[in-house]
Amino acid sequence: MTNITANERTGTFTNFNDLPTELRYMIWRFALPDDIPEVCIPWPLEEEPVRWDPERESSRRSRFLEPFLVDTDFPIHMHVCRESRELAMSSTHLRYSPIAGCPVPFRAFRPELDILYVSVCRPPSDINVVPRWGQYPAARHLALDLHSIKDGSFLWILVGNPFLDVRSLTCVLPASNAILDTAARFRPPVRRCRLREVVQPSNGSQSHIIYVDRGYDRRMTGMGRYLEEIRDHMGAEFAEILEVAAIPEEYLRRWNAAESKFEIDFSAKTFEEYRGGRWVPSSDHLVRFDWQSIIFPALREPVDTVRSYRVSEAEQWTPLRDPETFRVNDIQQDEVQF
Repeated sequence: MTNITANERTGTFTNFNDLPTELRYMIWRFALPDDIPEVCIPWPLEEEPVRWDPERESSRRSRFLEPFLVDTDFPIHMHVCRESRELAMSSTHLRYSPIAGCPVPFRAFRPELDILYVSVCRPPSDINVVPRWGQYPAARHLALDLHSIKDGSFLWILVGNPFLDVRSLTCVLPASNAILDTAARFRPPVRRCRLREVVQPSNGSQSHIIYVDRGYDRRMTGMGRYLEEIRDHMGAEFAEILEVAAIPEEYLRRWNAAESKFEIDFSAKTFEEYRGGRWVPSSDHLVRFDWQSIIFPALREPVDTVRSYRVSEAEQWTPLRDPETFRVNDIQQDEVQF
């Protein structure tokens, strides 16, 4: 009769500690979890529009604090035993977070995996002003707030950019159920965040009502129809460009000429953030809005006042910090007092 060991009876392996140290470390390393998609929010956000000045073209570009980084969770290996924790610590990068009050894990932005959040200040009074899309790393997955998308004008410049190779575009809404206005901006979370799909009601109604402000007119539409209009407008605008200009082949990578549209995934989502050990909708707490009553100055003198993001004194010194040792995004959150 065959002898059955205790391991075989219980279906477990109880002699792990008897293995050679090198083999145990190989097993721990093999069990480390793979990276999951994270959201990268470049710092600082684009604060306000800048007048056109051909002689100072470089000043028009958003100068984000590099390198581009994303927040991650703590590897589960840190909570198993001392040996696994040592291994996890050796492969995990930490930086101090004023909000958390302790070092938190992060890693470099992965363009093939992570989502890049884009926010630009678009004046509604002159829809012909090309947005300052800024200088971003190569990214396949973009998320734009409602204010940046507006009616879809000039969005083809970002989507067709061969350097980015965009494959999915997410319209980020500030709340799960609301009446929203493209003239209003909201600040994204500074905590570790992710995007949750906006599910349309099964009864045929709309999850959101969108006011589309183009400066010279304002109209109201449902969420589903809004996404369709953005895709159609983006395709029609790019098709018009193709009729009058020779576009390099690399800009046509995602372009479907037969249907006059870009072959990318397009959806609406909202932010969730990690608070108190669990994921909660960002709209569960105070969301900072700014109303963009902007008259983009064609002349030298401003015509209207601007309520836009302005870098505070505390924020101004943040670039002096190293983003790999200090979580600079925390400075943009009202929870942190300076």
